[in-house]
Amino acid sequence: MSDLRYSYKNKEVLKGISFKLAKGERLVIVGPNGAGKSTLLKVLIGARKGEGRIVMCDLVVQDEKIFIPIEKRCAAYVPQGSGVFPHKTVLENLRIAGKERDESELVEMARVLGLRELDVKAGKLSGGQKRRLAIAMALVSNKKIILLDEPLGAVDPASRGEIVDVIKEHTRDRGVVWVTHLKDVVERVGGRVCKMEGGKLLDCEEEL
Repeated sequence: MSDLRYSYKNKEVLKGISFKLAKGERLVIVGPNGAGKSTLLKVLIGARKGEGRIVMCDLVVQDEKIFIPIEKRCAAYVPQGSGVFPHKTVLENLRIAGKERDESELVEMARVLGLRELDVKAGKLSGGQKRRLAIAMALVSNKKIILLDEPLGAVDPASRGEIVDVIKEHTRDRGVVWVTHLKDVVERVGGRVCKMEGGKLLDCEEEL
């Protein structure tokens, strides 16, 4: 990603952000509310159109002349909202996301993330369970990049570490951009940590 910019109502939200993400690398972004963290992920996935150049999986998905839509980008996105299909069951959600997976793999992913009732409509789940389902959907997808926006914000603190470990296990050969404000999650995720403030990436550290 090179010189990424985004403005909303004449206010520059992203101010020339550039970074590279290697296969298997985890980039953790921290920073205050309003820093532009969520907007950055939305621009990366294609939910917002910014300026600058974005290359994913050796394919240019955004520049001055090109804009590849969300469904054709090699990235899965877990937004701060639920990110699930509320009128479909847990298993149906997983089938949609993991079209190339065997049914047994979908069921196993649900199990390791604590989703035991596969026939329940996603809209009936608690906030924490919806987050688990959204994470599961990203992990069973065939996407090579995973974008996570506060994925554990509604999850019981006692369960966070276990879920972080599941995500790490299933993204060993994928790039991950993880936005969070939770210190325990930052330490557990490891990887490279960057602070975002005022629409800019600052103080990028080496891997923990």
